[in-house]
Amino acid sequence: MEENKQIEEESTSLLDIIKLLLTKIKLLILVVIIGAIVGGGLAVISTINVDYWGTTVEFYVNPEKKNSQTEDATQGNGGSQYGVYGAYGRHVMDNIVKLLNSEIFAERLILNGELLPEKDVWVNTANEDEVALNLNDKIDAAHAAQAAANASQADADVKHALVTAPAAEYADKTTKLNIEWKSYRASHDTALSASFNEDEYLYKVQGKPEAVTLDDAYATWAAAKATLTSAQAEANAAQKLADEAQEEADKAVDVALDAWRQTAKYKSTHTNYKDAVSYSYLEDEEDFEDANNLARSFIYVNISVLDNKEFAKVVLERVKTQVPLYIEENMAIPDGYSGTNCQRITTKDYIDLTNPGYTTSEAIKYAILVALVAAVITCVVIIIIDKSDKRLREPDSITKFFDVPVLGIVPTIEELVEESNAKKNANMEGK
Repeated sequence: MEENKQIEEESTSLLDIIKLLLTKIKLLILVVIIGAIVGGGLAVISTINVDYWGTTVEFYVNPEKKNSQTEDATQGNGGSQYGVYGAYGRHVMDNIVKLLNSEIFAERLILNGELLPEKDVWVNTANEDEVALNLNDKIDAAHAAQAAANASQADADVKHALVTAPAAEYADKTTKLNIEWKSYRASHDTALSASFNEDEYLYKVQGKPEAVTLDDAYATWAAAKATLTSAQAEANAAQKLADEAQEEADKAVDVALDAWRQTAKYKSTHTNYKDAVSYSYLEDEEDFEDANNLARSFIYVNISVLDNKEFAKVVLERVKTQVPLYIEENMAIPDGYSGTNCQRITTKDYIDLTNPGYTTSEAIKYAILVALVAAVITCVVIIIIDKSDKRLREPDSITKFFDVPVLGIVPTIEELVEESNAKKNANMEGK
């Protein structure tokens, strides 16, 4: 018999694989249990303190116009007039949602309607960028410039208000002069213009002996006109100074904001605000299928903050105030309408946990996933090891390989014990 005779490879059937794995069932069960424990444990460790705090705020949005007195009385006074389906089209809603998701609006949430950030908040370390080290000074300069602009505008408003008296006096003198002009025209020259014309008066009338009464009225009117012109010139000059002061204030504000945006704290805070809020006009993702066919009347604001309930509360309060203002300022206005109406329609004014049972669900999911992966890998390893073992372990294999019959098999101790136990059990059942 040749000792170097090669063992012929036999194809392994599915039944053979199942029989093989059943012989290792205890090992497989152990691996599955260990995998489940490891996967679930890792999930618990990674999610034990992962809490998302937030809520959803809904806003109703529709085009608005003031009702005139001649319109249907049932519409009320100053109410809303609706567009097609009482809502905006998809493209308009797309645009406003993009604006809400923009960096500019996230910055507006940080400022919460204020012109400038607070002092002593954004630069608190010595190693900030050089441009940010004097941020407080720039904020002070911007506040001072804005205060000066406000004072200048107040002075201009006062001077504009002072124009009222000369304007009223001028109107009164104009009325009296027109009366005198009509009387003069009726008695002397019907070809003159119907209402007072200064050029015609100076050319044809002034200095004539019979125009004494008209001359007096003209002199009084001219004095009122000069007073009004002087007051208007002073008010216009004051307004020009106010406009220039406001331009300087705007520049100072821009300088302060640019410095603020370069601080490390601004960048992290901006990211936090932008990540905390998302906006949509579709209530569910499936809603997008018919978005082309339906107009929209609602904007959904979803707030979700990781492990910071207090910050989520701050975001909620700012969303409630700033979103309606921003939408009303920036929404495209349809023809025939005076503006946009945006109002909050949800009454839930508190932040809640949005992922209850998150740790448990993640632990179960990863326990099952890791257990399955471990079981598959173990099965593959068992099959590979079995196929690589060339030892003859079955009587049929010996007969096929050596082409001789098997005369006898020496049983193992385990087999003898099992056979003995089987006989005992059979005898017991027979009795």
